[in-house]
Amino acid sequence: MRRAIAFTDVDVSNDGVVTCAVHRDGEAQELWFRLPYAFTPAPDLIAAVYAGLCGEVFDEVQIDLPIGPRLSAAIEEMTGARVEHAPGTDRSREPGTAQALNFSGGFDSLAARLIMPEAHLVSLDFGGRFARERPVYSRFPTHIVETNLVDLGLNLHGTEAFMSSAGILLRDELDLAVLGSGDIQASSLPAAFTGPVPQRTTPVAEVLGLGPASPVAGVSEAGTMLVCARRRPELLLDVLASVAHRGEVKYHRKRLLLEAVAQRAGLDLALPALPVLGQPRRWGAVFADDLAALYVLRVLGPEAASLLYNEEGIPGPVLERIPATSLAFMERFNPQAYAGLPPELLGEWYARLLRLGVPPYERQDWFDAATAMKAVRNQL
Repeated sequence: MRRAIAFTDVDVSNDGVVTCAVHRDGEAQELWFRLPYAFTPAPDLIAAVYAGLCGEVFDEVQIDLPIGPRLSAAIEEMTGARVEHAPGTDRSREPGTAQALNFSGGFDSLAARLIMPEAHLVSLDFGGRFARERPVYSRFPTHIVETNLVDLGLNLHGTEAFMSSAGILLRDELDLAVLGSGDIQASSLPAAFTGPVPQRTTPVAEVLGLGPASPVAGVSEAGTMLVCARRRPELLLDVLASVAHRGEVKYHRKRLLLEAVAQRAGLDLALPALPVLGQPRRWGAVFADDLAALYVLRVLGPEAASLLYNEEGIPGPVLERIPATSLAFMERFNPQAYAGLPPELLGEWYARLLRLGVPPYERQDWFDAATAMKAVRNQL
C-alpha cells in the first residue's frame, strides 16, 4: 500500500507559532513550532522543516506551500517520494555570514560548543520525556524552538533531519551559512579506514545555503566527555541527568563512561548509583554501546564494563585483548573526519582541540582503532 503524508493549512500566528495539519493514514493532527520570538519564516524554510520530518518512508509528500523547482527536487531526493506543492520560485538569498550549532546540552554538543564558541546556539524543546534536557541547555544563550513533533511521532521516520528544524526556521533571522551538530566519531570511524570522510548536509539544507559543520566528528564519546570534564566540570552531573532517563541503556553507558573519564581526568565526582538496567544489551547489538564499553573496560575493568550487558556478557577474546590495548585514540581526534571543510575553519578547530587537550591521531592509534573495530564486530 502506498503511504502518503500531507502538510496543509499552514499558518504563522502573530505571536510566532507555526502550525499546520498533518495527514497520515487517514488521520489529521495539528503540528506546531513555537518560535523564540515573533517573526514569519519564509515559506521555503517551513517547507524544508516539513520535509525533514518525512524520512524515506512515504511514497507521496504533499506540502501546501509555494516551492521552487530546486527545492522540490531536493525534497524528492531526500525523501525518495513524489512531492506535491503549490507552484513557486526558488528564493534568492545572499550567502549567510554566521554559524549555528544544534544544541541539546548533552556532552557531545557541549564539547562542540567549546570548539565553536562564536556559533549561535539553537535548541529544540520537545517537551514530555525530553523535558529533562531544557534545564541544561537553557543555561546557555540559545534560541529555543518548542514543538510537539515528538508527540506526533514525527521523529520516528528513520533519519535525524528533524533535529535541524530550529536552525532552518532561524536561517534568515540569524543570517546563517553553517548549521553544525554534535555528531561524533562513532558515526565516522568505520568509514575513516577507507579514506577521508566528508562532512555532508542534506540536499534541502544545501538549497537553503546551509553548510555542514561537525566539530566533534573525529572525537569519540569519551573524548567529548573529557573535554567537558576539563572545561565545565561543574555541569557534568546535570548533563548526565539530562541525556537519558535512569534505567535506560544510554544512561548506563553515559554513567559508566563518566566514571571512567572522571578517573582519567583526576576528578572526584559524587556519581549517582547505577539503577537497575531495564533491558541489558547483547554484545554486538549497538556500535556506540560497545565502543564505549571498550573504554570502560580499559579504565575501570571488566566488572564495570559488563554492567551494560546481558548474561552472555562481553566475549572472552575482547576481555583478554582490550586491557592490553592502548585506547588513546579515543582521547584524540581523527583528522580523516573533516574532509571538505575550508582550511581556515579547520585551522581554528584544530587549534581549539589542542587547547582542550585533544591532540590528533598518531600512527599507533590507527592500529588500536582497528583492534577496537574488530572487538565490537566480535572478530578478535
